[in-house]
Amino acid sequence: MVVLFILLIIVGTAFFNNKGYY
Repeated sequence: MVVLFILLIIVGTAFFNNKGYY
């Protein structure tokens, strides 16, 4: 599903930001 894909991207982005990748 498209929603699931978008949710995965949001979670991935938040995860990288939490690790200081941003």
